[in-house]
Amino acid sequence: MCKNMTDALIEDAIEITWIFESLLAAGKIKSWDELSYIGGAIGVKQEIRKIAEQFEEKFPYETTWEDGELDYIEEIEKFAEEKLIEAFGIEEEAEEVQKVICINERNAISRQPQIIAGKEYYLDLSSVNGDFEGDWYGEIYSDKNKSEYIGHLKLNHFRSCI
Repeated sequence: MCKNMTDALIEDAIEITWIFESLLAAGKIKSWDELSYIGGAIGVKQEIRKIAEQFEEKFPYETTWEDGELDYIEEIEKFAEEKLIEAFGIEEEAEEVQKVICINERNAISRQPQIIAGKEYYLDLSSVNGDFEGDWYGEIYSDKNKSEYIGHLKLNHFRSCI
């Protein structure tokens, strides 16, 4: 138990900083290079202070940790990790391919079906583009790993499987 709120906030900030460093080392939060674009060290310091204040709202400095069922280190680690990941966590990359189903066949130049109605394919989302007439195109693959390229096709032949 700390003597006053200032002591409690300092102790919390130290613990939160250690959690920040461990998350940084584990790659669970953005690197310093990425953080420099969103306020750098000043932004991190402000966020750590905010998290310490939120922790004290949840567990006031008068909390007697020695007598209770709660453990200070466990509680601040859980709380800080959640808040730090919320603030600085690495965004999950959007799915780069989307499963689509063919709704109408398209024949290749050889008159053989290039795509077959009812069959599932995969659209590379990074390849989607439109033309001046309002038609949309994308690279279509037969598998999720994009190992078998079908073609750069008009997307009106497909619908999403989502």
